[in-house]
Amino acid sequence: MLIFSISAFIAVALIVANGLERHQIEKYNQYYNDSLPKPTLFPLYYGNIDTEEYGTMLVILNLLCAVTIIFISTSAQCLYLTCIIFATSMLKALQIRFAKMLDEDGNILETIKNLINEHQKVIMFVQELNDTVKYLMMMDYLLNAVNIAGVVIILLEASDGIEVASTLFYAGRLITIVFALGWTSNEIQIQSQALADAICETPWWEQRRDTQKLLHMMIVRAQCPLAITIGPFDEMTIRSSLTIMKAAYSYGTIMSQKYR
Repeated sequence: MLIFSISAFIAVALIVANGLERHQIEKYNQYYNDSLPKPTLFPLYYGNIDTEEYGTMLVILNLLCAVTIIFISTSAQCLYLTCIIFATSMLKALQIRFAKMLDEDGNILETIKNLINEHQKVIMFVQELNDTVKYLMMMDYLLNAVNIAGVVIILLEASDGIEVASTLFYAGRLITIVFALGWTSNEIQIQSQALADAICETPWWEQRRDTQKLLHMMIVRAQCPLAITIGPFDEMTIRSSLTIMKAAYSYGTIMSQKYR
């Protein structure tokens, strides 16, 4: 909801800024009897269409583009975050079930085998998710640093209040996404390792030898944390989010010096 709200505010601010600019140019054309073209919200190619004659249609087209961009961008980010949160929730549920497995009626050994199968499904889900998005994560990691640095440069040169507000919220959106990715990815590692603690807190020593062996295997496996990686490189954590911010600061410093 936070990402969607920030994205919606950015779109509204851009639309208002574009409307004010079009109004100012219209007043200028009337006063000086000029025919300066009115800017559109997005630099779309309109072919041989007369932008003055079909101005209303082009404004509606730009509004539709803005709504579509908000929906696609926010859905793409939230879909990935939801997949990570789903895996984290499954790991938390396994911790609770392991802690209460001795309170359940029936065969304890069969219950543990079912929990092990569910744990393996979570492991496979995280591994497949990581294999699918790790290179996209690497591109996102690099582009976010450049985008944040570029937004800072634009913010330093902005003069209009609406432009400053939209730029600030765009920077806030980028930073929110960066730390949301880092936090949710970090939670997978924490919760996957916490599963071993949940098993150790049960009176496993009171069980039969075959049951103890299964629990020992689960403890060893849970001590190898699940992780989302940045391409073939490091794991995505809060530390990685801070590294992005440091890189953005370095890029912004270099870009501002070159711009001057």
